[in-house]
Amino acid sequence: MIKRAVRNSDIVRRTLLRLNRDQCIPWRKIAVLDDYRDIPPGTLAAIAKGYPIPRKWYRRLGLQLYLPAPACPRCGKVHVTRRCTERQQDYRDLWEMPVVVLRWKLEHREDYA
Repeated sequence: MIKRAVRNSDIVRRTLLRLNRDQCIPWRKIAVLDDYRDIPPGTLAAIAKGYPIPRKWYRRLGLQLYLPAPACPRCGKVHVTRRCTERQQDYRDLWEMPVVVLRWKLEHREDYA
């Protein structure tokens, strides 16, 4: 198999289909190949049919694992920057501030210094 800089699930699926359909290699023999070793033949067949790839096989197949990013407690969106990019409401005192915003400000107070 050719090692590429970028691999995604579609490339893995097409490669498996090419091995199984075009070259007529059964799933059990594909599971013995170096690139697919330790992955069960049924999982390889399911991936080729279009089922999602289980996360535990991402590294073995050369795929990048994406982790979920935390959402901003103020607006509920994911930001690339440390601060919320939405228009923020300024509160005059601590008693007007919602508990969620106050907690977030206390936890991230070193960011404001």
